[in-house]
Amino acid sequence: MHDFSFRYPASAIAAKQRLTVDDILVLRKHMFPDGLVSQDDAAQILALHRLDQEKCEAWDNWLIEMLAAYVVVNTWPHYEVDEAKAEWLRGAIAPDGVIQTRAELELLLHCIEMAKSVPDTLVVLALNQLLLALATGEGAYARFFRKKRVGLGAGDMDYL
Repeated sequence: MHDFSFRYPASAIAAKQRLTVDDILVLRKHMFPDGLVSQDDAAQILALHRLDQEKCEAWDNWLIEMLAAYVVVNTWPHYEVDEAKAEWLRGAIAPDGVIQTRAELELLLHCIEMAKSVPDTLVVLALNQLLLALATGEGAYARFFRKKRVGLGAGDMDYL
């Protein structure tokens, strides 16, 4: 199943086969009424995201908004991503340098867009996802954004 220790109600939701909008509402109301306020909160959400469950369409958007707000807005320095936040985010979504899910790649891009400033290391992480897709076919960019072709396409240029 999983080796992460979920707090209630996440523990009950983790046991389900499908995450629904109602599950998001339960998490928002009972577990995170003030949003994500700690790294443990963020870890709970990421661990739920990584479970092999079917997820409703709203899940990814909720995950991205909650985590981006935590990284960029809710933690000091507000509206900036400093090196400490960047290191945490890299470790959370790409410990080996490869972002595996579409939502996690979109989270990185959303954090970069929201913040007044970000370290170059986060921009490099985002750009490396395209490089990985081109060189090895690995990662979320290769699976979800890149069409089968040789060389760079218009979509790749938009990403850059």
